[in-house]
Amino acid sequence: MKKACITTFVILVICHTYSHAQIPDKFAFGIKAGLNYMDTRLAQRPKNQILYLTGVRGSDGYQAGVWASLPIRKWIFLDTDLEFSNLGQERYIPRTDTVVGRNRYHYLGLSTRLGATYRGAFVSLGPQINLQLNRNTFISEPVPVFWGLNARMGYQYRQIRAEVFYTKGLSHYDVNTENKELGRKILFFGKTVGFSLGWQLLGGKKDSR
Repeated sequence: MKKACITTFVILVICHTYSHAQIPDKFAFGIKAGLNYMDTRLAQRPKNQILYLTGVRGSDGYQAGVWASLPIRKWIFLDTDLEFSNLGQERYIPRTDTVVGRNRYHYLGLSTRLGATYRGAFVSLGPQINLQLNRNTFISEPVPVFWGLNARMGYQYRQIRAEVFYTKGLSHYDVNTENKELGRKILFFGKTVGFSLGWQLLGGKKDSR
Protein backbone atom coordinates (compact mmCIF):
# COMPACT_ATOMS: atom_id res chain seq x y z
CA MET A 1 0.00 0.00 0.00
CA LYS A 2 2.80 2.39 0.96
CA LYS A 3 4.67 1.62 -2.27
CA ALA A 4 1.51 2.24 -4.33
CA CYS A 5 0.96 5.61 -2.64
CA ILE A 6 4.56 6.68 -3.31
CA THR A 7 4.29 5.61 -6.96
CA THR A 8 1.03 7.54 -7.37
CA PHE A 9 2.57 10.64 -5.79
CA VAL A 10 5.61 10.52 -8.11
CA ILE A 11 3.37 10.15 -11.18
CA LEU A 12 1.26 13.14 -10.10
CA VAL A 13 4.38 15.29 -9.56
CA ILE A 14 5.74 14.38 -13.00
CA CYS A 15 2.41 15.09 -14.70
CA HIS A 16 2.13 18.44 -12.90
CA THR A 17 5.67 19.39 -13.91
CA TYR A 18 5.06 18.49 -17.57
CA SER A 19 1.83 20.45 -17.61
CA HIS A 20 3.69 23.64 -16.63
CA ALA A 21 6.99 23.07 -18.43
CA GLN A 22 6.66 24.64 -21.85
CA ILE A 23 8.29 27.28 -23.98
CA PRO A 24 5.74 30.11 -24.54
CA ASP A 25 3.63 29.88 -27.70
CA LYS A 26 3.94 33.65 -28.26
CA PHE A 27 6.71 36.22 -28.04
CA ALA A 28 8.39 36.11 -24.61
CA PHE A 29 10.93 38.35 -22.90
CA GLY A 30 13.00 37.87 -19.76
CA ILE A 31 16.20 38.43 -17.81
CA LYS A 32 19.00 36.03 -16.88
CA ALA A 33 22.41 35.84 -15.25
CA GLY A 34 25.04 33.21 -14.54
CA LEU A 35 28.68 32.13 -14.38
CA ASN A 36 31.18 31.15 -17.07
CA TYR A 37 34.69 29.82 -17.64
CA MET A 38 36.80 30.68 -20.68
CA ASP A 39 39.67 28.54 -21.95
CA THR A 40 42.19 29.90 -24.47
CA ARG A 41 43.93 28.36 -27.48
CA LEU A 42 47.01 30.09 -28.89
CA ALA A 43 47.85 30.28 -32.59
CA GLN A 44 50.99 31.67 -34.23
CA ARG A 45 50.88 33.85 -37.35
CA PRO A 46 52.50 33.14 -39.75
CA LYS A 47 51.75 29.47 -39.08
CA ASN A 48 55.30 28.29 -39.83
CA GLN A 49 56.72 30.27 -36.90
CA ILE A 50 57.54 28.72 -33.52
CA LEU A 51 55.09 29.51 -30.71
CA TYR A 52 57.13 31.07 -27.92
CA LEU A 53 54.38 32.27 -25.60
CA THR A 54 53.27 29.83 -22.88
CA GLY A 55 51.61 30.20 -19.52
CA VAL A 56 48.11 31.29 -20.55
CA ARG A 57 45.11 29.66 -18.90
CA GLY A 58 41.45 30.29 -18.42
CA SER A 59 39.58 31.90 -15.57
CA ASP A 60 36.00 32.19 -14.39
CA GLY A 61 33.63 35.07 -15.01
CA TYR A 62 29.98 36.00 -15.14
CA GLN A 63 27.29 37.29 -17.50
CA ALA A 64 23.93 39.04 -17.21
CA GLY A 65 21.41 40.26 -19.73
CA VAL A 66 18.05 39.84 -21.39
CA TRP A 67 16.56 37.21 -23.70
CA ALA A 68 13.68 37.06 -26.13
CA SER A 69 12.00 34.01 -27.66
CA LEU A 70 9.79 33.94 -30.75
CA PRO A 71 8.00 30.71 -31.80
CA ILE A 72 8.15 29.87 -35.52
CA ARG A 73 6.42 26.48 -35.54
CA LYS A 74 5.05 24.23 -32.82
CA TRP A 75 8.48 22.76 -32.04
CA ILE A 76 10.74 25.46 -33.52
CA PHE A 77 11.61 28.86 -32.09
CA LEU A 78 14.08 31.72 -32.44
CA ASP A 79 16.05 32.87 -29.39
CA THR A 80 17.95 36.15 -29.06
CA ASP A 81 20.21 37.18 -26.17
CA LEU A 82 21.79 40.54 -25.35
CA GLU A 83 24.30 40.10 -22.54
CA PHE A 84 27.10 41.84 -20.71
CA SER A 85 29.88 39.29 -20.20
CA ASN A 86 32.93 39.34 -17.95
CA LEU A 87 35.50 36.78 -19.16
CA GLY A 88 38.83 35.95 -17.53
CA GLN A 89 42.37 34.94 -18.44
CA GLU A 90 45.53 34.34 -16.38
CA ARG A 91 49.20 34.66 -17.34
CA TYR A 92 51.55 32.50 -15.29
CA ILE A 93 55.08 31.07 -15.19
CA PRO A 94 54.75 27.35 -16.05
CA ARG A 95 57.76 26.17 -14.01
CA THR A 96 56.62 27.76 -10.76
CA ASP A 97 52.89 28.16 -11.49
CA THR A 98 53.23 31.79 -10.38
CA VAL A 99 50.52 34.11 -11.66
CA VAL A 100 52.08 37.24 -13.19
CA GLY A 101 48.97 38.91 -14.59
CA ARG A 102 45.23 38.68 -15.01
CA ASN A 103 43.04 39.99 -17.77
CA ARG A 104 39.35 40.75 -17.47
CA TYR A 105 37.52 41.16 -20.77
CA HIS A 106 34.19 42.99 -20.82
CA TYR A 107 31.87 42.38 -23.75
CA LEU A 108 28.45 43.30 -24.99
CA GLY A 109 27.33 40.17 -26.81
CA LEU A 110 24.44 39.58 -29.20
CA SER A 111 23.42 36.02 -30.07
CA THR A 112 20.59 34.80 -32.31
CA ARG A 113 19.89 31.07 -32.40
CA LEU A 114 17.45 28.67 -34.01
CA GLY A 115 16.10 26.16 -31.52
CA ALA A 116 13.86 23.15 -31.01
CA THR A 117 11.73 22.44 -27.95
CA TYR A 118 9.70 19.64 -26.41
CA ARG A 119 7.96 19.60 -23.04
CA GLY A 120 9.97 22.55 -21.76
CA ALA A 121 13.36 21.16 -22.78
CA PHE A 122 15.13 23.03 -25.57
CA VAL A 123 18.34 23.21 -27.60
CA SER A 124 19.48 26.08 -29.82
CA LEU A 125 22.43 26.99 -32.04
CA GLY A 126 23.49 30.18 -33.79
CA PRO A 127 26.10 32.92 -34.30
CA GLN A 128 27.28 35.35 -31.66
CA ILE A 129 29.02 38.71 -32.02
CA ASN A 130 30.91 40.33 -29.12
CA LEU A 131 31.81 43.99 -28.82
CA GLN A 132 34.85 44.74 -26.64
CA LEU A 133 34.11 47.32 -23.94
CA ASN A 134 37.46 47.58 -22.13
CA ARG A 135 40.95 48.39 -23.39
CA ASN A 136 43.13 48.06 -20.27
CA THR A 137 44.63 44.56 -20.32
CA PHE A 138 47.94 42.96 -19.34
CA ILE A 139 50.44 42.62 -22.23
CA SER A 140 47.78 42.25 -24.88
CA GLU A 141 45.86 43.98 -27.65
CA PRO A 142 42.18 42.98 -27.43
CA VAL A 143 40.32 43.25 -30.73
CA PRO A 144 37.21 45.47 -30.90
CA VAL A 145 34.89 42.72 -32.22
CA PHE A 146 35.06 38.94 -32.45
CA TRP A 147 32.67 36.25 -33.66
CA GLY A 148 31.68 32.90 -32.26
CA LEU A 149 29.21 30.02 -32.46
CA ASN A 150 26.88 29.67 -29.50
CA ALA A 151 25.04 26.47 -28.46
CA ARG A 152 22.59 26.22 -25.57
CA MET A 153 20.59 23.50 -23.88
CA GLY A 154 18.08 24.09 -21.14
CA TYR A 155 14.69 23.67 -19.54
CA GLN A 156 11.84 26.06 -18.76
CA TYR A 157 9.36 25.52 -15.94
CA ARG A 158 6.66 28.17 -15.83
CA GLN A 159 8.59 31.48 -15.70
CA ILE A 160 11.91 29.93 -14.65
CA ARG A 161 14.49 29.14 -17.33
CA ALA A 162 17.75 27.25 -16.67
CA GLU A 163 20.37 26.62 -19.36
CA VAL A 164 23.95 25.61 -20.01
CA PHE A 165 25.92 26.98 -22.95
CA TYR A 166 29.08 26.54 -24.99
CA THR A 167 30.61 29.25 -27.17
CA LYS A 168 33.45 28.56 -29.61
CA GLY A 169 35.35 31.58 -30.89
CA LEU A 170 35.60 31.63 -34.68
CA SER A 171 37.86 34.68 -34.66
CA HIS A 172 40.52 35.71 -32.13
CA TYR A 173 39.61 37.94 -29.20
CA ASP A 174 43.15 39.10 -28.35
CA VAL A 175 46.58 39.35 -29.97
CA ASN A 176 50.23 39.76 -28.98
CA THR A 177 52.51 41.33 -31.59
CA GLU A 178 56.02 39.82 -31.33
CA ASN A 179 57.59 41.47 -34.37
CA LYS A 180 55.81 44.20 -36.33
CA GLU A 181 58.34 44.17 -39.19
CA LEU A 182 57.95 40.42 -39.80
CA GLY A 183 54.24 40.43 -38.96
CA ARG A 184 54.69 37.83 -36.21
CA LYS A 185 51.67 37.64 -33.95
CA ILE A 186 50.15 35.33 -31.37
CA LEU A 187 46.37 35.06 -31.61
CA PHE A 188 44.07 34.11 -28.73
CA PHE A 189 40.97 32.00 -29.49
CA GLY A 190 38.43 31.44 -26.72
CA LYS A 191 36.13 28.59 -25.76
CA THR A 192 33.58 29.41 -23.07
CA VAL A 193 31.26 27.19 -21.04
CA GLY A 194 28.74 28.32 -18.46
CA PHE A 195 25.21 28.30 -17.12
CA SER A 196 22.44 30.84 -16.61
CA LEU A 197 19.23 31.14 -14.64
CA GLY A 198 16.49 33.31 -16.06
CA TRP A 199 13.04 34.66 -15.32
CA GLN A 200 10.35 35.30 -17.93
CA LEU A 201 8.95 38.79 -17.43
CA LEU A 202 6.31 38.73 -20.14
CA GLY A 203 5.02 36.29 -22.72
CA GLY A 204 2.02 34.60 -24.21
CA LYS A 205 0.01 31.70 -22.95
CA LYS A 206 1.91 28.41 -22.66
CA ASP A 207 0.75 25.58 -24.85
CA SER A 208 1.22 21.81 -24.49
CA ARG A 209 4.22 21.31 -26.75
